[in-house]
Amino acid sequence: MIALEDAMECMVRLITSPPEPGEYAVVNQVSGLHKIRNIAETVAFVGEKFGYDVKIQRLENPRVEAEIHPLEVVFERLPDDFGFMPAVSLEKEVTRMFDLLITPEIKERIAQKVHVIMPKTWWSGEKKESGVLDVYEPGTREDTGYKPQLDTGIESVDGVKNRKFEFVIS
Repeated sequence: MIALEDAMECMVRLITSPPEPGEYAVVNQVSGLHKIRNIAETVAFVGEKFGYDVKIQRLENPRVEAEIHPLEVVFERLPDDFGFMPAVSLEKEVTRMFDLLITPEIKERIAQKVHVIMPKTWWSGEKKESGVLDVYEPGTREDTGYKPQLDTGIESVDGVKNRKFEFVIS
């Protein structure tokens, strides 16, 4: 996940430092890893600031994949080779989204397309809506299980390179 502002900063850094002719390298453009649950909690937190009464729904997963799968993303090149450090937190980016989404023009466009917002096609090819597995109040569930880790190459306070860095919602 990456905020638009951070993504543009990455692009500028990459464009102004092109690879040598014949060189090929992958640069993962990411500024944080978040569980869907943590994103939902952040959206709920910000939504409440905007006056919305928010409930979190856990839906059936329409994708064909393991329910739990650890994810490690390597993100060394941007900070090490290009000096990039994320500037926009998840909460700040979600707030920016709310600022945009509550404008009358965008609210009208959403109302016109509400029928296509929730996908109805499953990876199996079946056409149906995802069922609601659970509904709960934000902040009422303990975050347990796997913690996504982002390999940033950032040095820790004691000077040892900390290859695992967790982005946490504050």
